Amino acid sequence: MNRLRRFFPGSAVSRWNSRFRPVAALALLFALAGCTETVPVTGRSQLALIPDSALNSMGAQEFRSFMSSHRVARNEEDAAMVRRVGRNIQRSVEDFLAKEGASDRVKGFVWEFELIESKEVNAFALPGGKVVVYTGLLPVTEDEDGLAVIIGHEVAHAVAGHGKERMSQSLLVSLGGAGLAVAMREKPSQTRNAFLAAYGAGTSVGVLLPFSRQQEKEADRLGLIFMALGGYDPRVGVDLWRRMSAKSKGAKMPEVLSTHPSDETRIRTMEECLPEAMQYRRKPGEPMPEVDRPLSDKEAKNLEKRHEKAVEDEEEAREKAEKEREKQEKARRKAEKKAREEAEKAAEREAKQREKADEERPPAEPTGRQIDL
Repeated sequence: MNRLRRFFPGSAVSRWNSRFRPVAALALLFALAGCTETVPVTGRSQLALIPDSALNSMGAQEFRSFMSSHRVARNEEDAAMVRRVGRNIQRSVEDFLAKEGASDRVKGFVWEFELIESKEVNAFALPGGKVVVYTGLLPVTEDEDGLAVIIGHEVAHAVAGHGKERMSQSLLVSLGGAGLAVAMREKPSQTRNAFLAAYGAGTSVGVLLPFSRQQEKEADRLGLIFMALGGYDPRVGVDLWRRMSAKSKGAKMPEVLSTHPSDETRIRTMEECLPEAMQYRRKPGEPMPEVDRPLSDKEAKNLEKRHEKAVEDEEEAREKAEKEREKQEKARRKAEKKAREEAEKAAEREAKQREKADEERPPAEPTGRQIDL
C-alpha cells in the first residue's frame, strides 16, 4: 500500500480501498462457502478449513504429551468404568452415524477413554476420539449414568467437530485465512496456539466466544442423545448439573466472560432437550430408534409441553398422595387421641367408683374375744 502511495495520490488509494476491499471480502466469503460441514442431528453449518487427518494427528500428539505428564488413575475399577461407558457410547454413536450416512464424521478416529488422577472437576476431548476424565469428577457423577452425561458431552464435541470449527475460526482471524500447510510451515507456534485455544481455555471475549457457548449448548443436546443411544438415562443430566452447580457455587465467573454456559442456563438447556433425547433411548443391542430429524420448532415445543405436562401431572399426583397421607395420618392421630382420652376417662370413672364403694362399705366387725384390763 505504501508503494501505491508513491505513485498515486492519497485520494486514489482511498478509492482503490473502497472499491476493491468489498470485492476481496466477497471473494473470501465465496471461498469459505465451500469449506463448511453440517453437524449431525442439529443440521447446523460450520466452518471447516482444516483436514481431519492433520487435526487427528495433532490431537494424537497432544494426547500423548498430556498423558506422559499426568498419572493414570490408581483405581482400576473406576478406570474400567470410564472405558466401559465410553465404549458403549462410542459403538452406539458409530452405529447411529452409519445409519445416517455420516460415518465420515468419525473417519480415522482411534478412540481412547482415560481416567487421570486429579482432584480437578474436569474432562475434555481431543480430535480423533481422545477423551480424558479427571477423578475429581467421579464424586459428582456418582454412577455410570452420571458419568455417561460427561462422556456423551465430550464425544459430542469430537463428533460435531467443535474444535476444528474453533481452530478454523482462530486461524481465519489470526492468519488471515492462510492455508493450514502454509500456516504450519511458516507459523508453527501460532498454529499450535490456535489448536490449544480451540481445545482448551484461552479464548477471550470477542469474536470467538459466542461460538463457544453455542457449541457447548449443541454438545449438551447431542450428548444427551448419544448417552441415550448407549442405553443410559438422559434424565440424570439435570440432576448432575444441579450437583455441579452446588459444588461450584460462589466460584463461577459471569456467563458473559465464560466459554461455558452458566449452570442455570445449562440446566435449562438440559430440560429443554430431554423430550428429544428420550426418543433415542434404547438398550444396548437394540436396533436404532426411528426418529424424524431435525425436529421442527413446533414439534420440539410440543414435546417440551408434553414433558412439562407429564412432570406437572407427576408432581400433582405426588402432592395429592402426600395430602392423602397427611389426612390419613391426621385421622389416625385423632383416633388415637380419642381412644386415649376415653381410656383415661374410663380409668378415672373406675377409680371414682372404687372410692365411692370404699366410702359406702360399713366398718368391719371386731373379731375374737375382748380382753378387759
